[in-house]
Amino acid sequence: MNWNHMKQMKIKLGIVLSMLLFASQIQASPADTVVIIAGKLIDVKNATILSNHAILIVGEYINKIGPKDVILSQINENSKIINLESATVLPGLIDCHVHLGITYGNNYFRDLVTKTSIDNAIEATVNARKTLEAGFTSVRDLGTSKDFIDIGLRNAINSGIIPGPRIQSAGIYIGSTGGHADMIGISPYIIFDQFSGVADGNDEIRKMIRFNVKNGADLIKIMLDGTIVESEPVSDKSQYSQEEINVCAEEAKRWGKKVSAHVHGAGIIKKAINAGIYSIEHASYMDDECIRLAKQKGTFIIPTPYWIKYTIDQMIQRGAPTSIIEKYQSLFKLQESNFKKIVQSGVKIVYGTDATIFPHGWNAKQFPLMVEWGMNPMKALQSATIDASELLGWSDKVGVLESGYYADIIAVEENPVDNIGALEQVDFIMKGGRIVKNNFDQIPTVK
Repeated sequence: MNWNHMKQMKIKLGIVLSMLLFASQIQASPADTVVIIAGKLIDVKNATILSNHAILIVGEYINKIGPKDVILSQINENSKIINLESATVLPGLIDCHVHLGITYGNNYFRDLVTKTSIDNAIEATVNARKTLEAGFTSVRDLGTSKDFIDIGLRNAINSGIIPGPRIQSAGIYIGSTGGHADMIGISPYIIFDQFSGVADGNDEIRKMIRFNVKNGADLIKIMLDGTIVESEPVSDKSQYSQEEINVCAEEAKRWGKKVSAHVHGAGIIKKAINAGIYSIEHASYMDDECIRLAKQKGTFIIPTPYWIKYTIDQMIQRGAPTSIIEKYQSLFKLQESNFKKIVQSGVKIVYGTDATIFPHGWNAKQFPLMVEWGMNPMKALQSATIDASELLGWSDKVGVLESGYYADIIAVEENPVDNIGALEQVDFIMKGGRIVKNNFDQIPTVK
């Protein structure tokens, strides 16, 4: 054997050893291998339901999905098997409009002067856990009016310090003086020592966006009008000019960030879409022109219909004046009509609830309303899975059950395609291969 031949053999041996080392690194230990047996499995990408399938999970990720018998034949005796044969299995849900750093309540002014950001941050950890335990394994947190609670919360969850969903954080939402991002209804002589998202004019808007990006924001949230009552369809009470909205979209794009806009009024929705705003939150008074523009530009719409239903129910229970209740009910009917038009148009609707106006953990209560208003149950599921992951820019990570995706998996007793309300009681939750909840423990495993 000459020297050149020996050299070639050493190189080949080195390559083989490297490949074996690499294989040993990616092959999970038996303790990291989990199999979920699903009675029914919802394939949201193809809008189909598969029977007698199993999911092989290695570490944090889905390794393989296939017929139960095939998957079970490929594992060893040390693999953990979770029997969900009596359940329907689907991807973890995604809520693209929450405020985990703001706790549901009816004492705005009292909380304003008695609670600190420390209080809000502690409450946010509770809200995050409630949201995860409701089956929402990912959320888009659209921020607070003070401090970076959502960003700190996101970081703590990512570090494994506390349980909670995957979070995209907006930081401090931005708005004009006297607008929806400002503190109103208090004496001008009361000064709060905290960060503020109030920004007027192009330069201040740019600076506020940069301040958010500097402190870890994943996206930018702007407030373009007020509440649903303040933004009736006949009006165009925009809290920013078209130029200011354009600047916001432009500056965010420079930093690689998308912009979410709080907006109800039709005229302002058009301004936002024309500026290139990525998602419209609420969109209560979308008219035909808004729908045409949204479809043309590929704008995402997050209608958030449940919170107003909840608000009306609370008003009735608390004995609010009849005139106010009737006004909200009238607006609610108009919102229903507009929602049906959006559904029929094929515009991208993504699931978002504005959780904080109603209790955290109630996120799934919006599904029945969306179906009642004309959305196909499978499409409603897609809005909270595959469509939501597209909005987040996480289409390769979450939202579907496929090889290479995070093992974010939930299960319910009933098939939600037959009864969408079944999602209000999620019995099994897994996030990144770790079990959060399993009410099916009593079911024997299958070998």
